[in-house]
Amino acid sequence: MSEITLGQYLFARLRQAGLNAVHAVPAQHHLEILNQAVSAGLEWTQHSSELNAGFTADGYGQIRGIAAPDAISESYEEMVPVVLVIGSPPRMEQFQAFKYHHPFYDTQPEALEQFANWFPKSTVMQEILLDPNDIANQVDNAIKECIFQSWPVYIELPEDMVNMKIRIDELDAPTNLKPRFNNDDLEQKVLAEIMNRIRLAERPTILIDAGATTCGQREINRLAKMTGIPTTTTSISRGLVDETLSNFHGSMCSRWDKLGAYVQSSDFVLHIGPIETIFRSSPFDSGCKQDKTITFKWVSIIMGSKLWSVSSRFILQKILKSLSQERLQGPAPYPDLPNVQEKINILPIQKKTTPLQHDIYNSLWRRISSLLCPGDLILTEPFTAGAGARSFVLPRNAIVINSGFHRSPEYMLAATSGVAIAQRELGESKYLFGQGRTILFEGIEGFKQAQGAFGTVYKEKLNMIIFLINEKQQSVEKFMHEMEMKHNHGAPWKYSESLSFLGSPNETSYPVLIVELEIQPENLEVPGLFSGKYGESPSLLTKELSFVKD
Repeated sequence: MSEITLGQYLFARLRQAGLNAVHAVPAQHHLEILNQAVSAGLEWTQHSSELNAGFTADGYGQIRGIAAPDAISESYEEMVPVVLVIGSPPRMEQFQAFKYHHPFYDTQPEALEQFANWFPKSTVMQEILLDPNDIANQVDNAIKECIFQSWPVYIELPEDMVNMKIRIDELDAPTNLKPRFNNDDLEQKVLAEIMNRIRLAERPTILIDAGATTCGQREINRLAKMTGIPTTTTSISRGLVDETLSNFHGSMCSRWDKLGAYVQSSDFVLHIGPIETIFRSSPFDSGCKQDKTITFKWVSIIMGSKLWSVSSRFILQKILKSLSQERLQGPAPYPDLPNVQEKINILPIQKKTTPLQHDIYNSLWRRISSLLCPGDLILTEPFTAGAGARSFVLPRNAIVINSGFHRSPEYMLAATSGVAIAQRELGESKYLFGQGRTILFEGIEGFKQAQGAFGTVYKEKLNMIIFLINEKQQSVEKFMHEMEMKHNHGAPWKYSESLSFLGSPNETSYPVLIVELEIQPENLEVPGLFSGKYGESPSLLTKELSFVKD
């Protein structure tokens, strides 16, 4: 009977689930695990630190749907499906309490269990592979829960188990990754209540939040298009719905502007994919009244005091079927709300004699919007660029990854490398996102703290555009604290020059282009903003945008 190793089985199952890359730092107890990943046909992306590996896997998982790192960040908070594979000492050495070099833990068997005990609050399943009779089922169950719940899982694999043989026929039956179906009677009851609320609504709203992808992005887009209901998003869910639709009115950033006031006064709100965080918008909550809101989560729907345990994706599909038969129209008369696409057309013409100092950031971000393309994947650091991204006007199928959770400055550069790897894979299949660009807007603090990620960018020859926002000191910090506080005046770097000593290759097959541009209040046209060779072959295009004080 043909056999394969446990390591081969694990990575074969991950490939069946859609994984093509593993993000890791080579270390003592998982070198053989990584060898098995390579032999299974997966791409091993090596990183300088486990933190960068985890951040990269997080970005990869947001685009591809599943990722496998050797470190984990706060993917749990953002509902990113990540398989965390941990290599541990051989079982016999664990049981005999062998001493190891450079450990920071006791060598007693129960001490190693403490590592697994750290993860129940940040992963939805923990599997420790010890029994040869159960390992195949354990691997399958972990991958299924990762996909079904869209959350990280933990797999611990002792070093001596990696090459253990199991029957190859275990792979013959593919892992069942189909969503769990709802109870038919319950589904019909929920559908009837939701459709009744939609029919009666006079001032309805669709509010898209950061977890909406777990409810079905295709279904959400069809819902907005078919109903014509005014649609908005939170600041960390940009691009999850087609923003070129006439009934899309931008990101809800305030309760007190025209859009925020309408949402608050709505008599019916479809709130899809809420993830609670104080950073998601600015006043940090939508102000929707609970009795007028139906909330769609991954495996539940909440209506007032009622909670139904059902798959939101299936309910949305039934709603779309009902809407196609009834042909409901949007609200009449249609409310007076902002036209997002017009924001680019009404930008003032910049002249040196008429500086718009007060509008430098708002105008800059909107001008950048005119240069974005369909399919672009745009990442922003959480401070100045994160706030500026609220002014973006996105083309169809472009998305913004603007984390409301990873507030550490070094997150975004590593995550961008994961997104670029995923986009490269999708480009090979002619998938929609594979035809766009990976664009990062990074601040100087994130650039300083994430230098190690450039090694991965260079080694993998990733196709990326990086805009380095050089404000000398971060605007967010200056407004949050006193303008002249000492911590707002760090030592300056020669940022563009630093890429060379970070390992910038001198290869014609992978050009690294560096451009320095000055952004002045009296001239926001920014000539050459997106110029430079990009897209025909892999390249790294880095543009330092220096903001000049008037």
